[in-house]
Amino acid sequence: MGLFTKKKAVLNGRDDFDRVVRAFLTEFSPPGSVVEELRDEDALRVGHAVTNLTNLRRRWTELEADDRLPWLAGSVREFLGQAVGSAARTPVDPSRLRAIIRSRAMMEASSIRFTSDGDGFRDTSSIPVKPLAGDLCWILAEDSEHTLSVINDGRLNELGMTFEDTLAQAFHNLSATPVEAWSGLDGRVFSPIGDDYVVSRAFLPGGMDALPLEGDLVAFATNRRSCVIAAAADADGVRMAAEYCQTLVNSADQVSFEPIIGRPGHWNSLVLPADHPAHTAVTSLTTFDRLGSHQVQHEALSRQLGDSLFVAQYKALQTPSGRAVSYCTWSVDVPTLLPETDLTAFYVHDGVNEPTSFMVPSAVMVRIVGHLLEPTSHHPVRWRALVSPSEAEIEALRAEQIDPTRYD
Repeated sequence: MGLFTKKKAVLNGRDDFDRVVRAFLTEFSPPGSVVEELRDEDALRVGHAVTNLTNLRRRWTELEADDRLPWLAGSVREFLGQAVGSAARTPVDPSRLRAIIRSRAMMEASSIRFTSDGDGFRDTSSIPVKPLAGDLCWILAEDSEHTLSVINDGRLNELGMTFEDTLAQAFHNLSATPVEAWSGLDGRVFSPIGDDYVVSRAFLPGGMDALPLEGDLVAFATNRRSCVIAAAADADGVRMAAEYCQTLVNSADQVSFEPIIGRPGHWNSLVLPADHPAHTAVTSLTTFDRLGSHQVQHEALSRQLGDSLFVAQYKALQTPSGRAVSYCTWSVDVPTLLPETDLTAFYVHDGVNEPTSFMVPSAVMVRIVGHLLEPTSHHPVRWRALVSPSEAEIEALRAEQIDPTRYD
C-alpha cells in the first residue's frame, strides 16, 4: 500500500540508503554537479552544499519500508533547494506523468506521518488526491527508469503546476495505452492483464468496456497490478469475486479491499443487504482493510495530537457466523478521537465505584449521544468527542447494550 515503488529491488538497509541518497542527489542536482562523499563526516557534498547523513539514515530506518523513498526524495529536494536555489529544481517530463489509483486512507496516513515528523526537515506537504469512491483515489506520480515517485503539493509548487492540470495530462498519458486483455473465472469474475498501470487504466472511462458484463459492476482494486470485477446484478458472481479477494489479503503491493459499485466515471461505495450471498465476505474484506489503514494512521495521529486527544483504536472481532465486526472504545471523561465502527464500547469510571464497560451498536450511540460528536476531515471517518455523556445518557446507552458476538 505504499507510495513509492522500487521496480527492481526492495530497499531496506544502510547500503540501500547510501545508494539511494546518492542517486537522489545526483538526479536532483543542477546539470554537471558532482556528488562527493565525506567519509569522516558521514556526509555528501554537492558543489558547496553539504548534507549530513546521520539523522537522515536514522529516520530512514524508523519509517515503514513503503514510506522511505518519498520521504528521502522530499528531504533531498528540500536540502538542495535551500543550498543551491532554483537550479536544483528539476523539471518534469510531461510524458512521464501518470495517474494511479491508491488507497485514500494510506495517502492520508503518509501525509500525517510526514507532517508530524520532527527530524529537522520540513515536509514538502501533503499528497493531493482526487477521490474516486469508497477508499480509492487518484494521485499523481512521475515515472522514471527505476522508480515511481509520488507527486506531493511541494513538488507541484516547485514545478509551478496545478494539481488539476497535471492530473489531466496524467490521465491523457494513461489512456494512450488500452487494457491489453481480461482473464476470466467461469465467465463471471474478471481481472485485467497488462503492465504496472493496468489497474489504474481499467478505471478510466471506457477502461472496462471490453468486459462481457452488463449494467453496474462491483470492483475490488486489491493491489497495484490486479483488480477483480463482477457484474453487480450477479449476486453469486459478486460472492465469487469477494471470496477470491479473501485469498489475496496477504499479497504484496495492496491498494484496497473495500469494493465499489458502478462503472468507470460513475462509482459509489458498495453497501450490501444482510441477506446478500456476498455480505459476509464483503464485510470481512472491508473491515480487514479499514483495520489495516487505521493501524497505520494510529501512531502518527497519536504523535500529532499528543495529550490533547486520545486516539481510539479501530479493532475487530469475528461472530460465530464468520462476520467481521468492528468496534472502538470510548472511555468516558477522556477527550477522544473515535473511528467509525459497527459497535462502540463504553468504559465508565467515576473514580469511586468499580469501572464498568458495555457495548452498543454505533447507530444507537449516534442516536443517543450524537450531539456530542464533532465530525472531522479525516479519512476514514472519525469523530471528535470532547464532552462526555451525562449519567442519564450513560444509562440510556447501557439499556441498549448487546452481546457483540451476536451482532449479525
